[in-house]
Amino acid sequence: MHGFIIQSRRALSEAKYYPRWSQLGRRCFSQVTQKVELDKNNVVSVPKLPPFDYSPPPYTGPSAVDILSKRKEYLSPSMFYFYDKRPVNMVDGRMQYLFDENGRRYLDAFGGIATVSCGHCHPDVVDAIINQTKRLQHPTILYLNNAIADFAEALANKLPGNLKVVFFTNSGTEANELAMMMARLYTGCHDIISLRNAYHGNAAGTMGTTAQSNWKFNVIQSGVHHAVNPDPYRGVFGSEGDKYAKDVQDLIQFGTSGNIAGFISEAIQGVGGNIELAPGYLPAVYSTIKKAGGLCLADEVQAGFARTGSHFWGFENQGVVPDIVTMAKGIGNGIPLGAVVTTPEIAEVLTRRSYFNTFGGNPVCTAAGLAVLKVIEKEKLQENAHVVGSHLKDRLTALKDKYDLIGDVRGRGLMLGVELVTDHMLKTPAKLETIHIMDELKEIGVLVGKGGFYGNVFRITPPLCFTKEDADFLVDAMDYTMAKIKGSLPVRYLGIPLVTRKLTENDCVVLIDKIKQRLHHWSARNLNYAGRIELISSVLFSVSNYWCRQLILPNSILTKVDQLCSRFFWKGDDKSATGARVSWDFICFSKAEGGLGLKNTKIWNKACSIDLIRKILAGDGSLWVAWLNSYVFKDQDFWNFVAGSNVGWSINRLLKLRPTALNIFSSSSSLRLRDIWDSIRIKREKVPWQNLIWFPMHIP
Repeated sequence: MHGFIIQSRRALSEAKYYPRWSQLGRRCFSQVTQKVELDKNNVVSVPKLPPFDYSPPPYTGPSAVDILSKRKEYLSPSMFYFYDKRPVNMVDGRMQYLFDENGRRYLDAFGGIATVSCGHCHPDVVDAIINQTKRLQHPTILYLNNAIADFAEALANKLPGNLKVVFFTNSGTEANELAMMMARLYTGCHDIISLRNAYHGNAAGTMGTTAQSNWKFNVIQSGVHHAVNPDPYRGVFGSEGDKYAKDVQDLIQFGTSGNIAGFISEAIQGVGGNIELAPGYLPAVYSTIKKAGGLCLADEVQAGFARTGSHFWGFENQGVVPDIVTMAKGIGNGIPLGAVVTTPEIAEVLTRRSYFNTFGGNPVCTAAGLAVLKVIEKEKLQENAHVVGSHLKDRLTALKDKYDLIGDVRGRGLMLGVELVTDHMLKTPAKLETIHIMDELKEIGVLVGKGGFYGNVFRITPPLCFTKEDADFLVDAMDYTMAKIKGSLPVRYLGIPLVTRKLTENDCVVLIDKIKQRLHHWSARNLNYAGRIELISSVLFSVSNYWCRQLILPNSILTKVDQLCSRFFWKGDDKSATGARVSWDFICFSKAEGGLGLKNTKIWNKACSIDLIRKILAGDGSLWVAWLNSYVFKDQDFWNFVAGSNVGWSINRLLKLRPTALNIFSSSSSLRLRDIWDSIRIKREKVPWQNLIWFPMHIP
């Protein structure tokens, strides 16, 4: 199996449908987590889920395979799902845990996309839904009912200022559509400003404010302008919110009539990768918007309802008060419910015509919403989100210091994001690695979300009843998975073809074509000295890049490269070819003589090796893989391997020792491969074995 504990399914003969959590304050359902430990062989064992005092009844419904078959036949093909190879069939849920068809328990660190606030099947919320359903399910809001009025009052009391008029909807998209229409009606203007990387829904109007191409269809989306995103990690101004705000002023001056309807934003962009807006951004922007006659709209669909911990609403973290607030998801703990809250003056605009929503304010949904508010207060879930979220963020940040793959840890409370990159300087998205880690976490028993424009951000938005023990288990599982990746990430996740044999000429057709293209590109140009260097670098790049992705190139291929290049360069008195060529003497002369010293295939080989070493030491490439397999050295002792004629071939699997190797390389004036190799062997006792990381040439 996988080393993790799989709970067997067993029936609850005398237990109630769910345990009574009247003493939830003690959080007795999640005791002390079992940390990552060493087994008898001193090998790190798989982290184990914290204990939990509930087991689901046996499941007798259709299997995951059957459900997937029906889904493909009868549901829209646009409905994607996680874990393509082994999708999970969730049949039960309790608090922060989900159970699949086999009774296996998972820690839900995604919370139904930031929707489950109180916990799965929280008894108080379930009771409220059942009791209201038994009494009255749907009378329409044309008749009086206390459920909608009581919830509207309780909700208005949670908002600052004069935000006290509530309109109920069925989703966040509906709420944002209504809010945008109200802003346009109230101001008499059409233009709305949104942020790049934002997501506010997928209906006609909200799709315009959404600013990610993968969520937008090619339909008319008018009157929306997208400002530079105040992203502290990827943004041009870092965490300087006031500098980003200047772009909003420019948009108003140069993209509109000077007056606008409003500005809409999330305080933490959820779909965008749990990006918290740069500090000081919203106060500066709100001031600009007010001067342009616009309204300020706060999208709290994901960040609201105590999720950020420090405050009940996300916008409060920036010290602003919007004119309109939209909400959904956590408002109903999974019930389809949304709302728009605004001031009496702005709410008046909907009286100009008839506005009606059939299911908005349904008594069953509003009864659930009121129960959610009561649970958040009674169980101090906002405080828990702050305490546990801070602990979780600290542990994730420590993990970032341990693994280069983690580029950023961000967010607030229990709305956190972990962005994976393959290069810290370029911030290259680690898309494939993210998918792999996500799959591995699921196998251990942790469910996380995935988001961001590049799909390289783990979205951590668990139910607010998440405990410190749960947080520790999540981080331990991530630590365990990343440690394994360091040594055994399958080649398929790197986008590199799996090679189980020596390369042949046929394998290198793409390489030869690339070199021909590069030579053709330069053939019609008059090359100066810099151009000549560029040409050689261009060819070397083709060779070494292909080399990095495969095994060592066959000599026949290097000979062919040699021939290709030599035909392009001048040799001796050969002046017959047209176009500016590079003198072959220049190629062959040593560096001391002003040339590049590439006399033959062997020199090409070495030149590419040196280029490879530079890339390895610079941290270039999609991922560094700890390859401790004996494929290269067969049965020979690794450290006592004789660096003979194959030293060039061996050095291409040079260990990435970071500072140690970098010092070796920078101090080697002659750049002799044997010297570098010998230096590494001499220093082996001073370098921890776990830090020896191979370049991902091949994994059998």
